Amino acid sequence: MDAVRAFAMLLGVLYHASLLFVPKNFPVTLAERSIDSLPFVLTQYIHIFRMPCFFLAAGFLGRLLMHRRGTVGFLRNRRDRILIPLVLSWLLICPMMTYMKIWKGTRENAIAATVQISAWRATLAAFTTGQIFRDNHGIPLHYLWFLYELILIYVLVLGLRWMCGRWAGAIRIADVTFKGLLEHWYGAIGMAAPLMVLLCRTRTHFTGLPAPLIARLGVDKPALLAYATFFLIGWFLCRQPDLLGIIERRALRNAAVGIVAGAWPLVLIAHTANQGGMEPSAIENLSYGVAYGLAMVFLSFGFIGFFLRWLSARNNVVRYLSDSSYWIYLAHYPLVIALQVALDPWSAHWSVKIAVITLAALMILLLSYQVLVRHSWVGVLLSGPRKTPQTLKGREYAEAAA
Repeated sequence: MDAVRAFAMLLGVLYHASLLFVPKNFPVTLAERSIDSLPFVLTQYIHIFRMPCFFLAAGFLGRLLMHRRGTVGFLRNRRDRILIPLVLSWLLICPMMTYMKIWKGTRENAIAATVQISAWRATLAAFTTGQIFRDNHGIPLHYLWFLYELILIYVLVLGLRWMCGRWAGAIRIADVTFKGLLEHWYGAIGMAAPLMVLLCRTRTHFTGLPAPLIARLGVDKPALLAYATFFLIGWFLCRQPDLLGIIERRALRNAAVGIVAGAWPLVLIAHTANQGGMEPSAIENLSYGVAYGLAMVFLSFGFIGFFLRWLSARNNVVRYLSDSSYWIYLAHYPLVIALQVALDPWSAHWSVKIAVITLAALMILLLSYQVLVRHSWVGVLLSGPRKTPQTLKGREYAEAAA
């Protein structure tokens, strides 16, 4: 599961590099045939399963950690691995993201009329005047939102665990229900049902599950419930690790169903574009929510099954990427934006630019990890002392089923 979580985070580099080439007024530009829609298709499919896989793996590994260290040890570990990196990363990343946004806008002449000073002076002014918080009506988390949501999910799951502990039969019923759902192919539809309801009720206008980029005093309920669903799937998988064999055997089937289900939202998006971007009907919104929810579950199971089936053996390259993935994801986005702005005058095709940005960012980040992070206190903070690699096979986690 470490490898699953790692590659889900590494996909974030490709996702954000591709997302920069999707116009803000999409899908209207699709109807005008003024752009290539493939970057949107790429980001659409990656967005469907990338973060669900991360939270599923986080739930699995979180349950394993809870079993080994107990509640107190779990909380200490999550404080060191999640809360502290979130605070430190935000203190570094937020000014950099603000600077990149101003620099990018200045280069594109989008705010040239209002910004007559250098980008770094405008960034400093945004913080000293508090404008950055007034604009967003909260703390701008940017792409660090997943750590914030993970902390909220930990609180939710620990609360549920305490409540279930007061009724001995609750966990047993949950285990039997989860096993029954996973053993039958139609059980995935039951797991996707909460996601379908959320997607239909939130009226996402065919944008998928939105990321809570701003932290307010409240919580983003749709995102919290959706990602908590995948976290709990991973949690119960760890309680019954033999069920991983089912996901492994159905890897190709789950991936195929997920790809087909994920195609229907694209059809609806193209239809909406041809209708001038008009509000989708109730039937269209319902079918979108059903298809997208199914795609999230089936593609996630297909992605995880792929690793279980073909990449579960001990592999030094996979392990190294797993060790470095947390650092890569925390540091990648400002670098990706900087590379995009730097390459903007280049007239190459978007596919070439995406490849160059992704590969260049990964090379720089891997080098920085090896030189600055891996053997430093930062590496220990993010990943802890490196241990002997473990496989993804269910038998390796049998002790967690107690």
